[in-house]
Amino acid sequence: QLVCCRSSDCPVWSFTAPAANQLVESFDDTAFPPVGWANPGTWSRATTTPYYGLGTAYKSAGTTPAILSTPILAIDGSSILDFYYRTSSTTGYGLMNIKYSTDRVTWNQIGATISMPTTTEWNHVTRSLSSITPGNYYLGFEVLTSTSTSSIYIDHVVGPTLASVAPGPVAQTAPLDAATGVSRTPTFTWTAPTVGGVPT
Repeated sequence: QLVCCRSSDCPVWSFTAPAANQLVESFDDTAFPPVGWANPGTWSRATTTPYYGLGTAYKSAGTTPAILSTPILAIDGSSILDFYYRTSSTTGYGLMNIKYSTDRVTWNQIGATISMPTTTEWNHVTRSLSSITPGNYYLGFEVLTSTSTSSIYIDHVVGPTLASVAPGPVAQTAPLDAATGVSRTPTFTWTAPTVGGVPT
C-alpha cells in the first residue's frame, strides 16, 4: 500500500533488519529456554500479553535472584542490547540487572539497575555494551530479590551477533564410563553443554 501526503504532516518510520546470525528472540517457540540460552533459575515462558509474537519470558519476583542468559555473543564497542520489559502488577514490582559473563558463573553488571515502573505497560530499553572489553560474552537478565508477588516479563530481545565458537562438550550420563555388563545395544544419554556456541 502506498500512502501519499504532504511532507509537513507525514509520519517518519524507521526500522532495522537484523543480520542472519544476530541475536533476535521473542520466545515464540514453546521450548524454553530457547536453543543456546540458559535458565538455571526459575524463569518461564508465558503467553500472557506478549509485546511481540506468541510468548514472553517471565520471572516471578521472590527471595531468590535468577539469571536468564543469552547464547554467547561477539561484543565490540558498537554493540547494544535492545529489549522490552514490564511488570504484572501496579502495586508490587521488583528490580532487574543486565549482566555479562565469559563462563555463566561469574557475572558483572552493565549499567544501572532497572526499576520496574508501577504500570503493566511494556517499556523499552536500549543498553550500550561499549563499556565491555571486546570479546565473546553471555548476557544475562537478573531479577533481584523482592518481597513483591508480581512477575517481570521480557520480550523482543535484540543484541549482537552470535559468537563463532564451537559448542561445549556434552556430559555422558549413560552408560557410565568404564561400566561393565553393559548391553550390546545400549541407550546412550547425555546432558547438553552449559557453555560454548549454539549447536547447529
